[in-house]
Amino acid sequence: IAGHYQFAEAVANTAAITAIGLALELLLGLAAALALARRPAGRTLLLALMILNLLYAGWHLDPEIHHIRASFPDLAALPPDHAARTAFDVLHRRSVMLMGSNLLAGAGVIFLS
Repeated sequence: IAGHYQFAEAVANTAAITAIGLALELLLGLAAALALARRPAGRTLLLALMILNLLYAGWHLDPEIHHIRASFPDLAALPPDHAARTAFDVLHRRSVMLMGSNLLAGAGVIFLS
């Protein structure tokens, strides 16, 4: 498990990875918006889901995750039942699920095109 945290911290601490992820989400959102003309109902739903995920992650999850990281630079060294580590795990898991759902929604938009 310690290796998992070290890998997650290394990836998540990279601002470039975050920027690339946001750029890909915006591109998928743009693709969804451009595809709305053919089958608006399905694409609108997927686009709305992607936008909501992006807003929730950017305005709620990311600031909390960065606050925990700034307060506890070595999360892997904390005991598994420490409140900060537990909070980080929950937020990280939620973030991964949101990004995964955005990828699936983007693939759905491409499929519906």
